[in-house]
Amino acid sequence: MARVTIEQVARRAKVSRATAARILNSDVQYHRPACAKRAEEIRRLARRMGYRPNAAAKAISTGRFRHVGLVMGTHYERSNFTREMIRGIHDALQERGMHLSLWFLDDAQLNNESQLPIFLREQMVDGLLINYTHAIPPHMTKAISRSGFPVVWVNVKKPTRCVYPDDIEAGRRAVEYCVGLGHCRIAFADLVHGPENDFLPHYSVEDREAGYVTGMVAAGLTPHFIRVPRMLNGAAAVARAMDALRADARPTAVVCQSPRDLSVFEVAAARLGLPIPAGLSLMTFGSERQTASALEPTLLVEPREEMGRAAVVALLEQIDAPNRRCPARHIPYTLREGETTAVAPVLPQKETHEPGA
Repeated sequence: MARVTIEQVARRAKVSRATAARILNSDVQYHRPACAKRAEEIRRLARRMGYRPNAAAKAISTGRFRHVGLVMGTHYERSNFTREMIRGIHDALQERGMHLSLWFLDDAQLNNESQLPIFLREQMVDGLLINYTHAIPPHMTKAISRSGFPVVWVNVKKPTRCVYPDDIEAGRRAVEYCVGLGHCRIAFADLVHGPENDFLPHYSVEDREAGYVTGMVAAGLTPHFIRVPRMLNGAAAVARAMDALRADARPTAVVCQSPRDLSVFEVAAARLGLPIPAGLSLMTFGSERQTASALEPTLLVEPREEMGRAAVVALLEQIDAPNRRCPARHIPYTLREGETTAVAPVLPQKETHEPGA
């Protein structure tokens, strides 16, 4: 079937082609009631006739493509985008009548100082969302800045033009929650990110630990870390957790860097006959989808969908006012109480001294 043209709509509505184009291919708003009513009649007629706006014509008349690009690398560690974040971005754009294009660029393209600018110039979008979280090549940032596009970095911590979860505050809240349950021997465990690893961690690793330290100091407690020189898997990870739980001044609560660490401590506690949560409280950061715990874990839930929505809002503000400063936006976590935390147990006298740093 032939596509309905704007000329056909104009003839049926008995208006000029220019009038029909102005009404159908732009977001013009009429303040006089009679004009607004007539414009809506023409839009309804166009819908009944099956008219579809010409995207190129609309872009010319408005100066906008009503399209946003999401740029990601192909390396999992550097572009780990979740379903919830995609949903937040999609819904926020759809509510505004806008669309999303998703581009996966491998490291060779992102690291190529000549190819990346060409790619950026050829895209018909109003702005870019960038999900490339760490080990960002300096020229990549420069090329994106020089492109002239409004840009928001997602799940990246930068001074401006970014949206990320507030991991420092999440770490502090984890300690505050444990202290509220009467715990004073609260450890922070990370069995993945050691100094001998050959990969750079996401900024959240350092921020969660920093928030934990802030919370412990505020409560008048000494931080206690359960760390490893390099990532441990399987039996080695469980053995390290068991060693920490066998100590004379063992922790009564452990704030785990990730759901993986929480699962390791569950296994270690079970092998030592230490009941959870009566004998040991555990909590972590992440998403309900990540946890493989036998119990419903107490969790600081990452604001993934909220982060996607906030990124769209920040980007649209830049599109509307390109010269306005766009400060970094940090989104709070939500605490979800579960079955892995409880009031601090009463320990034998020999276990009551506080652990060292």
